[in-house]
Amino acid sequence: MSKIFDALQKAAGEDPGKEPEAGAPAPASPEPEMPAPPHESPADAPLPDLEHPSPLEETFARELATLRASLDRRLPTTTPRTILFTGSVPGEGCSTVVSRYAQFLAEDPALTVALVDADLRNQDARPIPPAAAGRGLAGVLAGTTPWSQVIHATPVPRLHVLPSEGSAAEAYRLLTGDRMPAVLEGMRRRFPVTLIDAAPVLAAPETAVLAGKVDGVVLVVRASRTKRQVVKKAMEQLHQYAAPVLGVVMNRQRFAIPEFLYRRL
Repeated sequence: MSKIFDALQKAAGEDPGKEPEAGAPAPASPEPEMPAPPHESPADAPLPDLEHPSPLEETFARELATLRASLDRRLPTTTPRTILFTGSVPGEGCSTVVSRYAQFLAEDPALTVALVDADLRNQDARPIPPAAAGRGLAGVLAGTTPWSQVIHATPVPRLHVLPSEGSAAEAYRLLTGDRMPAVLEGMRRRFPVTLIDAAPVLAAPETAVLAGKVDGVVLVVRASRTKRQVVKKAMEQLHQYAAPVLGVVMNRQRFAIPEFLYRRL
């Protein structure tokens, strides 16, 4: 499992459209990092399963706490809050990041957390298993059933999930229609924190539209794999819809020397 090394640093004075200097690890935006241990290959980390959750490793939990502190600093007066996690393209690790973050937040006795699987284009394995037709987010947005009847508790105390139904033929229409804002508002009344696992920005045009309707957006980037120009294009698309981008998480950042030495620098 990857770990978060730095989290959502404040981008004071930075121009989001400015090209980063040579050697910079990510686009011109807050640049938190979520590095993999040096021995871990890109395929080693299994996708979390919230129906059979594994305990958070101590170091990873510490870095998730840093992420929480950074988000709290960026949204100091926004409660309850909705935060959307997305990537630029498929394969960034967004679902891993948001599901583990949801698990971490739910360990706080003072919070109840909702995690919404809003990727209606993905048929791959997910941290939240897809629901039967009409029993997930697509059915809610189609008017088949109220969201309150299909959201359910998980083995993680205080964590509730609203699953998708796998891929939906009308993903754009469903997620940009009139029902999605009503769902978000209903969840805000019930949950202090609602996290949204969205499809990649450049693979799903509805994500940028949805991103303009939440309190904050976190962009997950696969280090040493996703091109800077691709991330910049995704950021530009988010800005077109006035999405409140809080920062970038660098996923699977690798270090040439052991991590503990970096912590002493």
